[in-house]
Amino acid sequence: MISDSLSNFEDDFFSWLKIFLKDKGLQFSQCGFKTKDGLGARHDFDLEAGYWREPNYSANKPPRWLYQIIQGPQGLRAQNPAGFATNLGAINTAQQDKAGVVFRLVPLIRQAPGDFVQNNSFEVHALFIFHGATPQGSSAEPLNFDPSTGAMRFKGEALGYIGCGLLGLKPRAMKIKVMEEGIERTITYGEVINALAADIRVAPVGQAAGLIPVYDLTQQTELARLKKMVADAWAAAGPVKAKAVVAVADEADNDDEEEIIPPAFLEIPENIDLLGIDPTVYRQINAALKSGKRHIMLYGPPGTGKTTLARWIATILTGGKWTLVTGSSDWSSQDIIGGYQPVGNGGVAFIPGVLLRRFDRPLIIDELNRCDIDKVIGPLFTVLSGQQTTLPYRLNIEDQASPQYVILPESKPMSREHEFAPGPHWRLIATINSIDKAALYQMVTSNYRAFCRSER
Repeated sequence: MISDSLSNFEDDFFSWLKIFLKDKGLQFSQCGFKTKDGLGARHDFDLEAGYWREPNYSANKPPRWLYQIIQGPQGLRAQNPAGFATNLGAINTAQQDKAGVVFRLVPLIRQAPGDFVQNNSFEVHALFIFHGATPQGSSAEPLNFDPSTGAMRFKGEALGYIGCGLLGLKPRAMKIKVMEEGIERTITYGEVINALAADIRVAPVGQAAGLIPVYDLTQQTELARLKKMVADAWAAAGPVKAKAVVAVADEADNDDEEEIIPPAFLEIPENIDLLGIDPTVYRQINAALKSGKRHIMLYGPPGTGKTTLARWIATILTGGKWTLVTGSSDWSSQDIIGGYQPVGNGGVAFIPGVLLRRFDRPLIIDELNRCDIDKVIGPLFTVLSGQQTTLPYRLNIEDQASPQYVILPESKPMSREHEFAPGPHWRLIATINSIDKAALYQMVTSNYRAFCRSER
């Protein structure tokens, strides 16, 4: 299928990659995406030199990867303006959990000596996948790459990668007009990306060095090919060394991740890898989100893709930041909400449960029917109805006058020590097996109206 507009399937790939890596306790970075079309303070292009206006500053941790496109009688050719290995950008490696990165490559097109032009619509993205996390570094650690050899370095040491590619974002036939030695001519996006691919060499681990592959993400077949490349490269690389994977249960925020967009302005696209889901399911979910519904309940027989769909929805809504737990008959409200626990030296204090610990992101409760719903999330029903609820726990257990903990129904920028306020992107996503009629009835009679319901 070929896209008939300027849209592409890159967001679909990013959503897939976030889930693929999350299952391995890892994440990936999108370098330079947070600034959108801006470059940030002090960064600017020098369109006479075809490089950065302040190379000593901008080339250290660049917000874009710059490449020159030279016009000539034989067509377009690409040229590395640095002339040697260069930093492509900087990513947050402080948590030692990054196993991939996408850089924004900006072609600077030469019209004549000392005259370059830059067009945002011809941007290309460059993907690199690592087998496990990069070594630990700072919150803005640069990655150095030599496009003449394909060698990548990190903190002065060689860094291997198992997969890579240039991601085409626009139809190859898309045209812009430029000048060549004073004469107007037309060049296409396909010509530019071909020139880049002919100059950038890569050397993935276990493979011979060669030209970087191109994936045209305006085509769905190319999206499938890209996902297959990543999955195959990961499988071929074998098990990840234990020390390379660091748990990311708390998932500290990435400075280089995309802005999270309010769900009312998002569409949950169909997951082409999840077969058998009727398109009406997606339409129901999108209509509910646009109407202001926050919480989602997916119910249906076992094995129909409810969990995969829940993860997909959470990833689209929050850029991959969510928590998933599987229901258990042993649960109580202490597991989800929290409760008194020993804290050492004979003391006892309130310890938040999994929901209140990460009250700024979706909580997916898989197979909610396996637990006693009233006992486990009963305290939340009042909150889901838009009212605050008071918990039977005090800030200081030894002080009778100490305030009790309160769960607020909405975000509160300056919440007090005993108040738990949800972040703007918190929501509850639950899956229920419809074969368990008792659990389904329990949800119907408790707080059914708070949820968007969709049957699988």
